[in-house]
Amino acid sequence: MQKQTFGELYDEMLRETCGEIKIGSLTYDADHVLKQVDPTAYRCGFVDWLDSLECRECSGSDFSRAEEHDDYRDTCDDCQPS
Repeated sequence: MQKQTFGELYDEMLRETCGEIKIGSLTYDADHVLKQVDPTAYRCGFVDWLDSLECRECSGSDFSRAEEHDDYRDTCDDCQPS
């Protein structure tokens, strides 16, 4: 099984909890809509979601970009997504 990044896991959580967004006759995944419509809200939600994971090593860390956490997790034994 290929490891998923935290960004992919967050997107999956958004899709599972929010479902699809219908605009006219088109439907979009919730993660896609949030990223495109309000990228700041997407990043804030992502950071909040990361904080909720309560990783001992990453908890309280200040990642300025979501990608930084994905990069860091490769070195963090307590913070490995499945």
